[in-house]
Amino acid sequence: MEYRADWPPGAIPRRRLRKENAKKEREKNGNIKKHKCVFWTDARVVDEFTPEDKYFYLYVLTNPHTNLAGCYEISIKQMVNETGYNRDTVERLLDRFGAYGLLEYSRETRVAGFELV
Repeated sequence: MEYRADWPPGAIPRRRLRKENAKKEREKNGNIKKHKCVFWTDARVVDEFTPEDKYFYLYVLTNPHTNLAGCYEISIKQMVNETGYNRDTVERLLDRFGAYGLLEYSRETRVAGFELV
């Protein structure tokens, strides 16, 4: 985009400014992830999930290790440190979500793979 002669010196076109601001915001906030609000009204979440399940599943979806593929490397110790739950609770939640069919976790390779609700 060309600068027009009638613009004041140093003026930046709005479109370019919006793009630069969006880029700065992404860099500042890191990896931004959007999740649908239907999570809170999903029948399975409402009927079967405990508050602990909801918190843990949101953690699985939004922690800093996630990616768009839904498969990432993470240790149980990292989950313990980041959620504040003890090791037994995290292992119990991993097993429970495995039974739900929403999360697979390999203790040997430390790889988690999740499915969206």
